[in-house]
Amino acid sequence: MEDLRAAEQVTRVTTLLAAVVAFTVAVIPPLAWYGIATEYHSGRLDAELRAKSFVIEQIIARNPVHWRWETERLTSILSDPVVTVHLDRHDIVDAAGEIVATAFDRLIDFQEDPLPKPLMHRSLPLLRSDAVVGEVHSTYSLRNLLYQTAAMAVLGLLLGAGTFFVFRFLPMRALRQSLNKVTYLANHDPLTGLPNRALFADRLERTIAHLDRSQDNAAVLFLDLDHFKDVNDTLGHAVGDLLLKQVCERLQFCLRKTDTLARFGGDEFAIIQVGLEQSDAAAMLAQRLTNALRHPFDLDGHEVTIGLSVGIALLDGSTQVPGDLLRQADLALYRAKQDGRGTFRFFEEEMNERLLERKALERDLRRAVDEEQFELHYQPQIDLRTGSVTGVEALLRWRHPTRGLVSPANFVPLAEETGLIMTIGEWALRRACTEARGWATLQLGVNLSPAQFRNPGLSGMIARVLAETGFAPHRLELEITEGLLLRDTDATLATLQTIRAQGVRIVMDDFGTGYSSLSYLRKFPFDKVKIDGSFIRDLETSENATAIVRAVIALCHTLGMRANAEGVESLVQANRLLAEGCQEVQGFHFGRPLPASELWACIGASGRPAPGPSAERAA
Repeated sequence: MEDLRAAEQVTRVTTLLAAVVAFTVAVIPPLAWYGIATEYHSGRLDAELRAKSFVIEQIIARNPVHWRWETERLTSILSDPVVTVHLDRHDIVDAAGEIVATAFDRLIDFQEDPLPKPLMHRSLPLLRSDAVVGEVHSTYSLRNLLYQTAAMAVLGLLLGAGTFFVFRFLPMRALRQSLNKVTYLANHDPLTGLPNRALFADRLERTIAHLDRSQDNAAVLFLDLDHFKDVNDTLGHAVGDLLLKQVCERLQFCLRKTDTLARFGGDEFAIIQVGLEQSDAAAMLAQRLTNALRHPFDLDGHEVTIGLSVGIALLDGSTQVPGDLLRQADLALYRAKQDGRGTFRFFEEEMNERLLERKALERDLRRAVDEEQFELHYQPQIDLRTGSVTGVEALLRWRHPTRGLVSPANFVPLAEETGLIMTIGEWALRRACTEARGWATLQLGVNLSPAQFRNPGLSGMIARVLAETGFAPHRLELEITEGLLLRDTDATLATLQTIRAQGVRIVMDDFGTGYSSLSYLRKFPFDKVKIDGSFIRDLETSENATAIVRAVIALCHTLGMRANAEGVESLVQANRLLAEGCQEVQGFHFGRPLPASELWACIGASGRPAPGPSAERAA
């Protein structure tokens, strides 16, 4: 809107300037010519009269009595002007006012007043001994000058029109081109050339207005690329931009000319699908889109495979607000991501309820950070060979005033999305180091969120907490997941090396559940590897699970790493792990996570789990 107002203002100013310049070119030169020529002819006529008067006065002086009868001689003087003049008349009049001689220049058919107007008159007295004996009258027609001025005026008008065109239309053409370019840039994505969010919203409003007048149906599809950030982080932004361009080509190939594809920024896209003849047309399009992006991309020699998640909101012809439709499609997209990515979901009203619940949970989480509603529970880690407690793992809990004890699975992902995990993670590390400082030589395990590694000051924060609490660095074990190593591998490994240089031990948690790669164990020498509990649960029923656990334990022994089995819930599992050579376990069979005040009642003074079925030692 501001651009349009500025363009209108520039148009008005340009038009005014062009009109002023054109008027000046068309009017001023003819007027100036007429004025200058008039002065020129006036001066010329005056000079001619003085010359004629001088000759005539000599004739009068030689023949003062009979000079009036020298008509032929006087006429000859009048007819032979010093300067050639056209369309003029010269008269000699005596003292009584009688015409003595008359001469015309180039006049045919003498009449009473033969000279065409406008006229210029001049007269000069004839003297003899300072006495006036007559006059010389000259009349000059300016008709030819008017013709010349008129011809110049016509030429001036043509030049003025040309000037107006040059000063008005050519700049406006350039301005229009510039405005078109600015408007295009303001409404399109510079990388892909697709409509941006502003143009998409405008077209969505038009679509809604059309649906209000017809019985057609339409749909809004929200698209998000799966694992696009991994491509940017590992291969660079230039390759990421190339991927986006190829993605646009594939998406457009799946659309009709009547559909609108827009890029909202990053890896977010949106589509307006109009003219839905079938009820499942939106689902069919979403399926085509996800299938099109499943095939690998060739990016300057790099083969990359990504996915696509789609959220769909339907327009049914009733009045709907564009913002609400986009929000509904976004909610459906969020559900598609939660359900495993690479798929599509339609908006359902319950998604609004979940959004409201999420907003409420976010408000409560921020209040919990301010009021420190969090607490730590500790789960013992047991040496299978001796049965003694070698360490504890600190587990975060949120005790909400009305919700009760909230599971970390419900609030940690939200804390990572909102950035609150930075504050919560530092609080948890400081509290754990403070509470475990006096627990003899027990190792303390604390989980680090992948989101915390986005903070470049992570290693500095850990060093500061250790210094403030006085906790021995060699007793601290920081646990990370495999997924962390997928992003910024070099930067992540450098941060891990910096932390380890402080004397802190690094543990790989949940090994085997995500993007497991033995190259991680080769790139970074972890101090401990924790085998995920999903493999431990199947030890009693699955030979494959037993083989995997055996292989991981053997690999850890070979690489000099300690193996820890999580989720041990029975004596049979504990015995099998002991037979496979696993050094350390933790799970409900040996002790549930407890607050620090209750932990020692479970462990006992001997440093072993207290007697009872939950603490039964593996034989």
